[in-house]
Amino acid sequence: MSKLTKLFREELKDREVAFVYLGYSGIVLRVKEYTLVFDAGDLLEEEDIMDMQRPVIAMYTHNHSDHFHTRVAMKLYDLKGAIIITNDEVFKDLETFLPSTNLRLLAPRKGVRLGNARIFAIEGKHIVPTNVYYVIMDNLRIFHGGSSGYINLSKLNADIAFLPVGYPSADASPESAAQIAIDLNVKYAVAIHGNEEQKELFKEILKNKKPEIDVLIPKEEELVKISL
Repeated sequence: MSKLTKLFREELKDREVAFVYLGYSGIVLRVKEYTLVFDAGDLLEEEDIMDMQRPVIAMYTHNHSDHFHTRVAMKLYDLKGAIIITNDEVFKDLETFLPSTNLRLLAPRKGVRLGNARIFAIEGKHIVPTNVYYVIMDNLRIFHGGSSGYINLSKLNADIAFLPVGYPSADASPESAAQIAIDLNVKYAVAIHGNEEQKELFKEILKNKKPEIDVLIPKEEELVKISL
């Protein structure tokens, strides 16, 4: 059984999402019509990818090895025909191998529509150029922060946000992640990309500042299902 088998056996209703946390910033998320893969790094095996339901959209924030690995990106395309959305550096690594129909360069402040999904890249704060992603599907709004430090997103709102809280990122922190959650007025804030102490501090900050936000600290490979 792959780490994603349970995820793809779940029945999902409108405004329900289910996801598995892979580690670092890696997320595989299901909504009713799509599989979204964020920053899968080298954290997926072939059997995991085989379990995915099409259509698959994979997003990479930047080319650090804990976020992007060519092998996994190629398998996502080969096995599931995934559309891969990237920043410039990841695009350069993949453009020789993938057709333009399946590889999309998305510069900050630009967006792309794929069926019912609208995906927008926002410039993150990191030691290398990085995207963060804001995804709108019908009436769902999803944010993924890669390993970015604080950026002002107060003009947006999200139902669920995957927020980096620290280690090994030198830019992310519990404080910056908590402020992004508040700016986005999220319903669910999911702590990623940090150690356990940082994740607990993130939860405590939001408990004190914005207790109505539901903070999730998923374990690696744990199935999480929520209604938005």
